[in-house]
Amino acid sequence: MFKFLYINGMNKYFSLQKIRTLCSAVFLFYKSFMFFAIVISLWCAYLISKDGFLAVNVIFWLKISTSFIIYFFVKQYKKNEFYYYRNLGFSITVLWIITFGIDFIILILFLKQALAIQ
Repeated sequence: MFKFLYINGMNKYFSLQKIRTLCSAVFLFYKSFMFFAIVISLWCAYLISKDGFLAVNVIFWLKISTSFIIYFFVKQYKKNEFYYYRNLGFSITVLWIITFGIDFIILILFLKQALAIQ
């Protein structure tokens, strides 16, 4: 369907194979802290189902602060794994942005489901 995809404002084009490699690299990267991120998202969903929209401010700052904690933990303890992703040709910044984007999409889905149950 799409032969090329323009990424990051740079003059690099990624083929479909490169996009598949990026998706598997993002999943492998996210898998290392996925459990903690999903537990925090489930906790946020519980808070919003319990307190409703009053908890949105708390949930937002809870998720942001735990994301920073996860970022610094992974950056410190998995710094040697970053060479793997760099050797694949991916920027660590792009991996973090995509991973946190996926994490916040999961959070929004959990919050939507919690509000629907309420």
